[in-house]
Amino acid sequence: MAFFIGLVAGLCANAGLFKNWWKVILSGFLIALTAAIVSTPISVYLYGGISASGSSFITAYLLQTGQSVVSAVLSTNFLIEPVDKITTAMLAFAIVQGLPKRLIARFPRPENAELDSGTNKTQLIIALVVVVIVIALGYLLKSMLLS
Repeated sequence: MAFFIGLVAGLCANAGLFKNWWKVILSGFLIALTAAIVSTPISVYLYGGISASGSSFITAYLLQTGQSVVSAVLSTNFLIEPVDKITTAMLAFAIVQGLPKRLIARFPRPENAELDSGTNKTQLIIALVVVVIVIALGYLLKSMLLS
């Protein structure tokens, strides 16, 4: 699964999708879509749909409502993965934008870390606000599903 996530993240970086905050959200969603599609068969066939993560509560709930194992795991992954991957992508974006340009220049392909427009501070604030909003929405969704 990590291979496919890394592949999609690399393709997104090469396409310039890590150069401003809304493109980072799109990248996170593409990575989440890949993770959900790749992880569903693994979870279903190796673990019977239940893993050691907290998302198994949602899967168990969906199973109790009469959904099949594949449908329940896929639905859970489509609910959980975007929250996780978009938040992670935005957090990584915020961290990279906070790094000094001299440090970024030492890495291969430093042009992938350059911004399209706006200042570093504005992009950083937007990234952090989006991370907070996504986490809050995740907790809200979790509390709605578990109540």
